[in-house]
Amino acid sequence: GERLPADGTPWQMACRTAGPVLQSDLAGSAFAGDRQLAAAGFASSIVVPIRGATREIGALTFASRLAGTYSIAQQNTLMELAHYLGPALYNAMLNREREAAADQLAQTQEYLNLVDKVRVVGQLASGVAHDFNNLLAGILGNAQLLLYEVQDLEQREMLRVIERAAKDGSETVRRLQGFSRMERGSPMTEVRLDMLARDAIDITRPRWRDVAQSRGVSIEIVRKLEAVVPIAGRPSELREVLSNLIINAADAMPKSGTITLTTYEPGGEGEVVLDIADTGTGMSPDVQARIFDPFFTTKGEQGTGLGLAVSLGIIKGHGGQIEVESVLGSGTRFRIRLPVRSPAPSAAATPAGEVPIIPGHLLLIESEPMIRTALVRLLERWGHRVTVATGGVEGLQIFQPDMFDAVLVDQGMPDMSGWEVLAQIKQADARVPTVLMTGWGRQPGEDEDRARGADVVLEKPFDQDVLRQVLAQAMSGQKAKG
Repeated sequence: GERLPADGTPWQMACRTAGPVLQSDLAGSAFAGDRQLAAAGFASSIVVPIRGATREIGALTFASRLAGTYSIAQQNTLMELAHYLGPALYNAMLNREREAAADQLAQTQEYLNLVDKVRVVGQLASGVAHDFNNLLAGILGNAQLLLYEVQDLEQREMLRVIERAAKDGSETVRRLQGFSRMERGSPMTEVRLDMLARDAIDITRPRWRDVAQSRGVSIEIVRKLEAVVPIAGRPSELREVLSNLIINAADAMPKSGTITLTTYEPGGEGEVVLDIADTGTGMSPDVQARIFDPFFTTKGEQGTGLGLAVSLGIIKGHGGQIEVESVLGSGTRFRIRLPVRSPAPSAAATPAGEVPIIPGHLLLIESEPMIRTALVRLLERWGHRVTVATGGVEGLQIFQPDMFDAVLVDQGMPDMSGWEVLAQIKQADARVPTVLMTGWGRQPGEDEDRARGADVVLEKPFDQDVLRQVLAQAMSGQKAKG
């Protein structure tokens, strides 16, 4: 019903005086509640207070269709009724408050447990980040080297898929590390959702085609990928979302079926939409209500319960929405809505080709054989002469002032830290350009990096164009000083 203000009402007066308040003419009352009673055919009323343990907690209104006043006996009877109701209502109110407090406590505890789980994920990710990023660096480096040599178009496309997957894998590691550090994502760029969907189909092909076929299942991907307007987004994050949804769709089909990807622009809504629909087992309403909860999974030990939770966070971070429609036994449709907007302007990066390569003598100190081999081949392809050390101690023994045009050092080596190596190198030759390569993830503080001896910090796995640009600029400055 309608909520009425208590100030100046018979209810307030009854509670204030701890006694009954009589209204003999409801139609002429200044109180809206009395006039409503009059409109319903009542002529008079009495309001009696309800007392809790220490104070009045409410009031009862009794109305009559007869005009006039209530007798003393009637007033006493109603006051006695309110007297008995008071403790019961007061206890009910306390119980409701206790239940609300208990619910709030349970929600807080659940949130704290979730925060703790997420922090553990971040800590675990940080612990394996170095090894994982080193593996990705080796994969990315060798894939990019092969792109120089392979001419077959189909093989080059497969190498491009490997290259994209390695780069996206490194972004995934950074986001998992960010769970414990609450890092912000990388800047947004202009992307097209239909093109990202094509990438995701290629990246997940081993899962929806090869793994499915090994189970005797045939899954068909139907592409209805209409070219849509560009939006502001982080390509690796959006590819991760789409890949996760495609994999989930494939996992939901114990029998052969179809996954359909559709992109379109709803007229006049300023957004682009991607639908991913499958003909799988579908979900019950209870499962649908929980699918975006962190650590909730229907895959048993094979699932982490993080995929959809992370996907939801990514889409929300892009200002979008994920919707789900599912019928048990009939399949599921996920709908991603993203706003059409341009990325924020940023300082334009200088293309690598605009800075000419100056061949020089480089010292490479890297303990991982796969990365070391790939880097040597890449640097020599660019015309550099490379002297190699497999650890920090060996690198310091080799280094001599004015002998090298730049030094590249791995941060995490068995014998000593890359920071220690750079500190001693800078002490011996402060002018030599230095690059620290790290699989641990970049920590804030450019000034601190320079103070500790690193002119540039590169996070593994890094793109060859980034390395080329960094070396060209650093060595160009060094030659100018010379």
